[in-house]
Amino acid sequence: MALIVPERGVLAAVDLAAALSGCLRPAPEYAPSFSTPALRPAAVLIPIVSRREGNAVLFTRRAPTLTHHAGQICFPGGTVSDADATYAQAALRELEEETGIAQRHVHLAGALPALDTRTGFSVVPVVGVIEEGFRLVLQQSEVTAVFEIPLPFVLNGRNYQTRPVPDRDQARVFDTIQYGSNVIWGATATMLVNLVAILNGLAPDLHESLRATRGNCDF
Repeated sequence: MALIVPERGVLAAVDLAAALSGCLRPAPEYAPSFSTPALRPAAVLIPIVSRREGNAVLFTRRAPTLTHHAGQICFPGGTVSDADATYAQAALRELEEETGIAQRHVHLAGALPALDTRTGFSVVPVVGVIEEGFRLVLQQSEVTAVFEIPLPFVLNGRNYQTRPVPDRDQARVFDTIQYGSNVIWGATATMLVNLVAILNGLAPDLHESLRATRGNCDF
C-alpha cells in the first residue's frame, strides 16, 4: 500500500502518524538474547515534524569530536541501554537527550527494517510524528545543529543519487540526498531510501526497487 502525504500540514500529528502506521511495521521489542551477538542493538528516531506550513523531516549534525560518525548528518539515536524496554523507548530517550524534544510531543508510527552498519551496530529506525510547540535544547557534546528538510523533498525518489563519498580516507559509493549545502549519506540515507520505498509500495527488495524505478518514478 502506498501512502499519500499532503504537502501542507493539513493532517494533525496523530492522524499523520496513523496514516504512516498503515504502511510501516510495528517497532520490535528489545530482547536481551539479540539475534546477532556481534552487533550492538541501537535505535534512531526518524522525526517527521507536523507543521501547518508543511511537513518536514528533522535531522541532527553530530559533533566533530564523537567516536562514531563525527560531523555527519543523522537522526537522533544511539545504543539500546539496559533501561530501555523497547527500541521505541530507546529512540525516544535519545531524541529527548540530544535535542530536548519531550517525548509527549511524539506520536509513534512504526519502524523500518533493522539496518546493520559497518561500525558494529544493528539499528532499528523508529518513525515518529512530532507536534509543533516543542522546545529545542541541544546536547552540545553530541549535536551541533538541528535542521529540517521538507517531507515531499525527502519522499521524491529523483532527489537520491549514488555517488562516491570520502569515508575513512577512501572513497566509497553510497546513496546520497542533498538539500542545500547538506549532504546526507551512509546509514541515514539508506534509511531514507527504505522509507521512500515502503511508503510508495515498492517491495519486496526495498533498496533495489527504488534503484530500478529512480529514473522514471513519480514520487
